[in-house]
Amino acid sequence: MKKRRRNYSIIAIVLVLCMALLLVSCGQKTANDENIAGNGTQSQESGDGGGGDSESETGTQELTGSSVVTESGKAMDEAMRKAYASFAYRLFGTCAEGEKSSCLVSPFSVYAALGMLANGAAGETAAQMDAVLGLTEAERNAYFAGWANRLAKTEETVFTCADSVWIANRMRQFVPKDFLAACAGFYGAEMYATDMNNATVRAVNDWVNFHTKQMIPKIIEENELDPGTSIILINAISLDAKWAFPFCTDLIRKDTPFTHEDGKTEKVEMLCGEADSGFLENDFVIGCVKSYKDGGFRYVALLPKEGVTLDQAVASLTPDSFDALLAGTSDGDVNLYIPKYTVKFRKKLNDDLKSLGMKDAFGARADFSRMLTCGGASVDEVIHETYLSLDNEGTKAAAVTYISVKNTSIRTTYTVRLDRPFLYMIIDENNLPIFLGTYR
Repeated sequence: MKKRRRNYSIIAIVLVLCMALLLVSCGQKTANDENIAGNGTQSQESGDGGGGDSESETGTQELTGSSVVTESGKAMDEAMRKAYASFAYRLFGTCAEGEKSSCLVSPFSVYAALGMLANGAAGETAAQMDAVLGLTEAERNAYFAGWANRLAKTEETVFTCADSVWIANRMRQFVPKDFLAACAGFYGAEMYATDMNNATVRAVNDWVNFHTKQMIPKIIEENELDPGTSIILINAISLDAKWAFPFCTDLIRKDTPFTHEDGKTEKVEMLCGEADSGFLENDFVIGCVKSYKDGGFRYVALLPKEGVTLDQAVASLTPDSFDALLAGTSDGDVNLYIPKYTVKFRKKLNDDLKSLGMKDAFGARADFSRMLTCGGASVDEVIHETYLSLDNEGTKAAAVTYISVKNTSIRTTYTVRLDRPFLYMIIDENNLPIFLGTYR
């Protein structure tokens, strides 16, 4: 089983990389300055993701209207393509390293969420993020706005992207309008004010479920949200793509042997058909490309050569090596055999991002003074979850990146409710107990 999962991983991730490099889009809401300042209307946050002017059952207040990205942006060019591709392959390499099961990463989702976070960074924290993400903040923002304004949505293939910013009510006065305006204007982020409790968890999960087309129902569990959280940044993407030439159901081979890394075999359901753009080969892999309808997205399948491990094949992926692989396509027909499969993956990316060079963001040295003017803010966790399902008709995929930011310079309010048996004591000026007791 491990072999199948690990082989699926490289197939799935290259698909996601190609998605983002070839065609990306984000169409969401933009913030009004007056609403950002706290004069927004109440909105119903439900499983359908809709908004309204009634009071939210979750206690979450929507601070934005319903317009799209406002900045005109910049068209994709070689500088952005290289910067993003470098980040994508490096992120995948560190995430896949040591994984014993399938690894599926959406570098686009992570890049978008970190792009919003970078708008609040300053000093060395900002410099480290620029080095990891490539380009400058202004350049990244412009490119993402450009992608957003070229929304790709057709009758056959649908790719969606949504972003949101969730602000603790107690912190609203400390969040600069410039930060929120950048997230809204360039990323189309929706803005919400909330109390950071289980009601927030439900609202966040409703938002995630809606924007991933129910492929990722939730990103956090109840009682997992730290009440000291100041800001949450979320990106969610979804893809629903049909093959340009579907696999014929009559050629689906059931009970086909699949060999795992340990040499054991397992029976799988194998799809059989033709690739559409020649044979790929370099020193590490062989493979092929199969297109989806409308031509915007393509699936790239790569199989490690005999004697090459999956880890070695993953490590060989770089922007230059992948470009050379595609450029060296050999003419000829390719028969493709691929298992019907579903992959689900979830990982906390704190250590992965630190290893890429984003070290200060997670500790006491973090400088997010352009996000929270009260100081003391740092990233608590970056959670990434993905889903991909491939069958004879096409592919459905989704990803969510969730970033929580805490602030330690503002006092947090806690509650101690003695409504069950408890321990108590009376101590003197030396903190020594004079009485010790239990109440049952």
